[in-house]
Amino acid sequence: MLPISRRGFVGIGAGLGAGLVTGAALPPATASAAARAATGTLTDVRHVVILMQENRSFDHYFGTLRGVRGFGDRAAGNIPGGWSTFQQPNWGGRQFPWKLSDTPPAGGADGETLAQCNGDLPHSWTSQHAAWNKGRLDNWVTGVGNTRTLGHLDREDIPFHHALADHYTVCDAYFCSALSATGPNRTFLWSGKIDGSSKDGGDESGLTWETYAEALQRAGVSWKVYQNAQDNYGDNGLAYFKRFTDARPGDPLYDRGMASVPKATGSTPDDIAAAIRADVLAGTLPQVSWVVANEAFSEHPYAPPGDGAHFVDLVYRALAANPEVFD
Repeated sequence: MLPISRRGFVGIGAGLGAGLVTGAALPPATASAAARAATGTLTDVRHVVILMQENRSFDHYFGTLRGVRGFGDRAAGNIPGGWSTFQQPNWGGRQFPWKLSDTPPAGGADGETLAQCNGDLPHSWTSQHAAWNKGRLDNWVTGVGNTRTLGHLDREDIPFHHALADHYTVCDAYFCSALSATGPNRTFLWSGKIDGSSKDGGDESGLTWETYAEALQRAGVSWKVYQNAQDNYGDNGLAYFKRFTDARPGDPLYDRGMASVPKATGSTPDDIAAAIRADVLAGTLPQVSWVVANEAFSEHPYAPPGDGAHFVDLVYRALAANPEVFD
């Protein structure tokens, strides 16, 4: 395949939502010049856009990606008994990582259905620390109670995500902020800490310390959350903080952090993308933006990653609407 620029990559995502659900390959891309190497510094960055999806580990998506520290990681070490970390105890046997779409689940559903909609697994503080097992890392099947803990996807299942990784940068050896549930990790995303007085990172309400958004506001840096507040799956971490839930229209904490994008289409993903595109074209995209999907497009294990890819593509295209912003 001929090299493709980052801008050229925009052209390969249209209409992929349905195709990705069935594991279809990306359509052929129009040949273009190779992306030029970045030569700037952090001081040249004018916009930061943060989009955090749901409950998927690095290896679940990219454990088979060439060049990353995935399932071939030689530094992964061994677990008690001399076994590889990837040979997890499995109720008397051993369980290796396995491709979800290759192994039909019990009950007659096909493997591809399992790969795209594999359902939720326990991911609380308690279950994850049971899997971690005080650093022994030998309880990922029995601690969670399901062999699907080691099920993974590959390029065939999620071609858009792998293409995105190919044309941008993937940082491996990155992990969740807290070995806990979604809420505490989103609290980290918006504030850099969790509630040290609570075993699982604290309740997702009534928090009182300063968020990054407030620090940006104090420093005169523009910011905004793009969301539908009535359809965000509880994933706007600013809503966990008392100063934001107490804020009212006219207060920047409300207008920028709690309000919804305009209802342009009635579809939350499309409305969010339309709002971003409008700001990009108007030259009013904030310096820092957070983007919050709805449940169906969040890539939670009940939500197909193909739908999540479609949402990421919508955001990508919205940002690319103005070359001055995208480049």
